[in-house]
Amino acid sequence: MSGLCIKAGSAVIDKIRQEGLPADTISAVFGASGAAKWLTICGLDQAIFGRYLTRSEQPIDLFGTSVGAFKLAAAVQEDCEDSLARFAESYIEQDYTNGATRDDIGRETLRIISGVLANGGGDRIIHHPRYRFHCAAVRCRGLLASEGYVAQRLGMMRAALLAMGGRQPQAKAWQRVVFGAADSLPAYSGADGFHTDSIILDETNIARALQASGSIPMMMYGVAAFGANDAGCRYRDGGIIDYHPLPDNIRTPNDGVVLYPHFYSTFTEGWFDQFTTRRKVTADRLRNVVMIAPSDAFVASLPGGAIPNRKDFLRLKHDPALREAQWREAVARSAELGDEFLSLIDTGNIASVVRPF
Repeated sequence: MSGLCIKAGSAVIDKIRQEGLPADTISAVFGASGAAKWLTICGLDQAIFGRYLTRSEQPIDLFGTSVGAFKLAAAVQEDCEDSLARFAESYIEQDYTNGATRDDIGRETLRIISGVLANGGGDRIIHHPRYRFHCAAVRCRGLLASEGYVAQRLGMMRAALLAMGGRQPQAKAWQRVVFGAADSLPAYSGADGFHTDSIILDETNIARALQASGSIPMMMYGVAAFGANDAGCRYRDGGIIDYHPLPDNIRTPNDGVVLYPHFYSTFTEGWFDQFTTRRKVTADRLRNVVMIAPSDAFVASLPGGAIPNRKDFLRLKHDPALREAQWREAVARSAELGDEFLSLIDTGNIASVVRPF
């Protein structure tokens, strides 16, 4: 059984078929939102950051939203494989047996983030000599900035109606904000219609930036303003706009090869796009992307024949030990994906298995 599905865009697939995928060709790594789904590729990320990208020395941009941002923050730590393993275990250990209020979920999220940033982790993210870390959140005003349940729900309903018209109408509801190191903030915003601002990461705001990137509307409190011009705003989950972030919304198309370890073999651009079959990410949006994801056969071999999902908290609320066991097995099995990826790189067989988007 092949555990991996590997796809590449038109600008890179021929070169991979001729030369493989040397680590020094990678210019960026992206990470998608998806909560517990990430556990499926923990071992793949460990191999990429711990044993693949170490074969090169070029600067690499990192961009993620929500759990994608959390895992990239863990991946830049001194012992990245251990850091990613600890992050996965911390995520698995979330405990909602006594309830799952916004306070409960916020408390657990801060515990997870604090673990990533402990022992100088925040400083390493900001000042890493090679990896240029970025995460995104959405800036909300009006009803969407309210922490009142009814008002926020009305704001989400309005946003959902706007989303029916596509990406650009949603720009009336919220703005993209990218947090990053001072010398590496994106100078380019894509043509998806969203106003995009940048905020420099530092020791005083990195924890709040990560928290904002993963603050799910309705389920969690938003994060308060980051500056004087943000009065009345709240920052919420970056996955609303960039559910599975597309590089051409953040970077110029000629910025080099983007490696995208992903838990799905397809992309859903924004959170609302998952509710319609009409809105597909076309191959021309992924010209310089190399996606590495679990194969259907691998997913079918996991407990329950599915990847971990945030809904498992509810589905197995009366047996949290079983949920934890299933999720830990998925993490353990994910090491197979990392080993297979490295084998394909080392043997050159990636050239024969890569497929076009």
